[in-house]
Amino acid sequence: MRLSVAAFAALLMIQSSAAASEPPVLSRPPVATRAALPAAVGSAVSAPFAAAGLGNQVAVTIMDAATGSSLYRKGAQVPVLPASTLKLVTAVTALTVLPAEATLRTTLLMSGAVAGGVLKGDLVLVGGGDPTLSSLDTAEYPAPARLSALVAAVRRRGITAITGGIVVDTSAYTGPALGAGWMPS
Repeated sequence: MRLSVAAFAALLMIQSSAAASEPPVLSRPPVATRAALPAAVGSAVSAPFAAAGLGNQVAVTIMDAATGSSLYRKGAQVPVLPASTLKLVTAVTALTVLPAEATLRTTLLMSGAVAGGVLKGDLVLVGGGDPTLSSLDTAEYPAPARLSALVAAVRRRGITAITGGIVVDTSAYTGPALGAGWMPS
């Protein structure tokens, strides 16, 4: 499974056009009053947040840092998988450091030999950072990587049974796997 760095960034960064070579720049004049700010923010961001490339679940809240008041909300009460603004920093860093054609790969490896359709060893899934990899049948993102495609690749190799385990190798990444409070206790 592969996802280009540019596609990864497109999933993480709000862009008004998928074909844009640079992030959109808002060319609106400054808002004259704080009371007009919510309408101005809504006008500026409603179309990008409705872009089909973001998938069918977008939950956004934009707050005024000075007052703490809400400037824009879309799906704010809908529980969705957590996201963070740190992803923007990650996307910009990836686009700065890696070539646009670089890919994020999820790889399957075998730790043993295959005889008579039986893998005598482990099947190892090596995570490569693809944020769209999913076991779901419904698509949250355009053309997501699916675990079912990895299973199909194993079957094409003639493997029908595994005597070892299915091992997930996440050694490419360090730190906590989940943010504090993401999983109920």
